Amino acid sequence: MKTTCLIGLILPVFLFGCGAAPTAEDVVVRSERSASEYKSTIASMTRSDERYSGFQHLYKVNVTLRTSAVEAARLERLAFFRQWTKEIYLKERSDSVRDLSLKSHVFLGYYSPNASTDQLQRKSSIWEIYLETNGQKYKGHIQKSTRKQDELIGLYPHHSRFFTPYTATFDVPMTAVEVADAKIIFASSLGQAIFNFPLSKTN
Repeated sequence: MKTTCLIGLILPVFLFGCGAAPTAEDVVVRSERSASEYKSTIASMTRSDERYSGFQHLYKVNVTLRTSAVEAARLERLAFFRQWTKEIYLKERSDSVRDLSLKSHVFLGYYSPNASTDQLQRKSSIWEIYLETNGQKYKGHIQKSTRKQDELIGLYPHHSRFFTPYTATFDVPMTAVEVADAKIIFASSLGQAIFNFPLSKTN
């Protein structure tokens, strides 16, 4: 009698434990994209510029336009890093598609030996960033990235610890931007950098 009761208590716990654990098929282990293909996808939408005053280094900036292709690759990379289940991955992908239908984003890496200019998120910043497309110009809203540097370097291979990471958001759907040509303008009293993205030629 005691043995029967003990089995009756253990069996549900065992079955619950088995049911709660994700199977191998539930985990997004790796995308079909190789590391070199991923790097190439990010590089195709990344531009850089740096300025000097004589021998004095003023700044260096990298910008990555987060198109649909970049976001798809980035999510696959995150899924692999964090071993997401398919459920989490599909939700993140759905959220990303919805976001791209409303906004556009640019990843920024900024370096300057002058720390006072490296506060792009502040209202007092000397820097402004714009996205120009379809005859319209949109001002970017800049936020400092909260992701850990190690993860950022994994997501953006050109990034390094010398750069401060930021995200610029524009009030125009990326789905509208990527069917035309786009231009990112990074401007201040230190100079102006213009980054061209001939998206209409890549579609």
